[in-house]
Amino acid sequence: MTRTPNYDDEEAAVGPLSKASTCALCLCLFANSYCLSNPFPYVGFMVKDMDLTDDNAKVGYYAGYIMSAFMIGRGLSSFMCGWLSDIYGRKMVLYVGLWSCLLFGTAFGFSKSFWFAVTVRFCMGETIFVAQLALVGFGN
Repeated sequence: MTRTPNYDDEEAAVGPLSKASTCALCLCLFANSYCLSNPFPYVGFMVKDMDLTDDNAKVGYYAGYIMSAFMIGRGLSSFMCGWLSDIYGRKMVLYVGLWSCLLFGTAFGFSKSFWFAVTVRFCMGETIFVAQLALVGFGN
């Protein structure tokens, strides 16, 4: 006869599917998606203010470089994320990722040159490990 899980047990409360860890993981994923999609509404105006081009059709070309730098950084750091989480633990890597999101997001907001904006977005994508660790979970 199989045992029906009792969610009042202490073991079930601290497991990987507890409410606290699930809420924390959801907040981490929200921060990750916010870092990814936050610049979309204003990156075109940002490029225009940098005076890179007078042609409005070319603004999207430069904005694409800025926005794709995040995903290039994330793609290059995927294996490093797993390696670091094996050494230091998932929570520490998540904390570093969230703090880097705050730091590089602020630096991106104050960027005045195109290459600084691309570099900051690349570094943000390279150091925010939340999406990669979401597949593993927040159980420990």
